[in-house]
Amino acid sequence: MSFLWLFSRVTLVISSLASLAGMIQVVLIFSLIGEKQVRIPQGTAGIPLFILSHFRFFVLLTIVLDLAGFIASIALIKGKRWGQLTWAILLGLGIAWSLGCVASAVFFPYPPSDGVSTHITNVSAGFIAVLGLLGATLAGYLLKRLLSADTTRQLTAR
Repeated sequence: MSFLWLFSRVTLVISSLASLAGMIQVVLIFSLIGEKQVRIPQGTAGIPLFILSHFRFFVLLTIVLDLAGFIASIALIKGKRWGQLTWAILLGLGIAWSLGCVASAVFFPYPPSDGVSTHITNVSAGFIAVLGLLGATLAGYLLKRLLSADTTRQLTAR
């Protein structure tokens, strides 16, 4: 069983479930939440403020990326090179997003709010940073394997 075979099947399952969940999310958010109903807590700044200010855009972006992953997984199963390139772009975006989360947690941590200690806020920021680094590492490993000469040879040999 090759990396390409396993990668294409696992990503097909994951991206199809993510696409289904994303479609449900889009329907619920766009039918239940109005344009100005996203409440932004006082004192929110930086990246969280940007994301909350453009919440509907990020929901739509998520479903577009989920569907792109689903279509690229089918292309990989059929042996199409553009499926490999699409997944490479998606993994690159995943690395950038994960490192952005790390930077946000380290350089722009949430200020402690009422009833929440500084220690809990620091632990939360550390947890987000560790998860972001793990996510970026995993995506980097998968990207390296996906773009390897062996995987490309398998695609071009079909």
